[in-house]
Amino acid sequence: MSQLVSLVFVVDYPSRWPGFFPDLVAVLGLGHGGADMYLRTLDQIHLDVVDRDIAHTLQVRVRLRFFSLNDVMPPFSYYKCRLAFVIEVKTF
Repeated sequence: MSQLVSLVFVVDYPSRWPGFFPDLVAVLGLGHGGADMYLRTLDQIHLDVVDRDIAHTLQVRVRLRFFSLNDVMPPFSYYKCRLAFVIEVKTF
């Protein structure tokens, strides 16, 4: 599931899904399963978007060439994702 969400993220964020990060943080309200999904999705996004050592398909490389997560991710979302991670580590 996290791979699917990550691929949708690459295609739809930020143009068609600007609320991606608040929606992802909301998954934490689902308990242990939500926490697992949250962490796996962030990890998969890291692999698909942030980690440039991974060999990507041509279509993904073209999309990522114009995509900088730091440019489009609002600071609030970054802070909220980090805070949610810390809370989850303490809770579970």
